[in-house]
Amino acid sequence: MRFIILILSFLAAQQLLAQTEVHTIKVRKEPAVEVREPAPTGVFRVVENMPYLNLESCKSTIRKEQQRCSDAFLHKFVASNIKYPKEAREIGIEGRVIVSFIIRADGAMTDFTIVKDIGEGCGDEALRVLKSVSEQYKWIPGTQRGQAVDVLYNFPIKFGLK
Repeated sequence: MRFIILILSFLAAQQLLAQTEVHTIKVRKEPAVEVREPAPTGVFRVVENMPYLNLESCKSTIRKEQQRCSDAFLHKFVASNIKYPKEAREIGIEGRVIVSFIIRADGAMTDFTIVKDIGEGCGDEALRVLKSVSEQYKWIPGTQRGQAVDVLYNFPIKFGLK
């Protein structure tokens, strides 16, 4: 009895397979189309490659080393050129001033803004020094998806009395 059921099951399965139609799908090969994303626009806060100063003393084949060297130079430049405002010194004002600016895709510094000021001329002095950087040096712009873009850069300057 089991043998008969097994044979009937086998025959039924064969009958089902015989009734199945096979469809052939033809695939046309077309050349690959390169899809380009539109150029990034606007001012970025973070990009794949952040901007850095274009300095002869910071030439390297590795971008991260150039950025580190540029940051160190910028901090030394600001420290050696900033003058503590007389009014702030007399009152004993200390703290951190934050100046933001945009490094354009062409390497220019623009749109200077005092984000945080401690008063008595400290913010104005920070602006003066950073604007002198823009007059003397060009930047290697930041890049996003391989294209130069505008990047917002925040620079803190600490004012402290000794």
